[in-house]
Amino acid sequence: MAADVREPVDPRVELFIERLALAGARKIGEIRRHIRTFVICELLRGLDDPPPTRRRFHPLDKDIWNIIQRTKASTRRSNIDQVNLQASWQQRLLLLTNVNYVIVVFVTQSERTSDIKEALQVFKDWNPDWKPSHFMVDFCEAEICALEEVFNDSKIILCDFHREKAWVEWTRKGGNGTNTNWLTNEKLRRWFNTKWLPQAKRWVNVYKTESLKVAIYTNNGVERQNETLKHTFLEGYKNC
Repeated sequence: MAADVREPVDPRVELFIERLALAGARKIGEIRRHIRTFVICELLRGLDDPPPTRRRFHPLDKDIWNIIQRTKASTRRSNIDQVNLQASWQQRLLLLTNVNYVIVVFVTQSERTSDIKEALQVFKDWNPDWKPSHFMVDFCEAEICALEEVFNDSKIILCDFHREKAWVEWTRKGGNGTNTNWLTNEKLRRWFNTKWLPQAKRWVNVYKTESLKVAIYTNNGVERQNETLKHTFLEGYKNC
């Protein structure tokens, strides 16, 4: 039995795992079921089934994982330098723009309107000719009040990502007693009517003006991309 465990994985089984990985298979349990069918129905058709201790035909989870990772790595980068060179059209995509640059960072002792306002005023004094049309914030009343006082000609809008996240977190709390029937849930109606509806002009699409040309409605693009990756592309691939 010890010899069975020490033997290497059959090259044909390894090649089969590589094909599965290239086809998008990621779950070890799923791949193991395909391996068993492949070994019994194709590789050793008409012969006795090998015992599950035969590593040659029943690779360990670690073996399968290593083959998957090696296969994925081989598709990301070529060993040939010439293939890794950028074409001219790719280089043009890397032109520097004025998007996603950190303009200013400040640290306040507390998240009070007065402290935030003081920091914003310093930044405004440094840039007297700068008149932004919009600011995007989380639902923080201290930030909103400070921005409206310092940049009173700018429009303050709410980040869609954090708004949706706040809704999900609130409705998931069992103590809030939410259910699928809006009419019978007074607590839900009160929360929505008193917290979000008064600020409708900051997040409802119909109130967004044409002057805001960019289709970016989050102040944390990385967090939004991470959320999309986890719940859209990686759903069903946890711990695999």
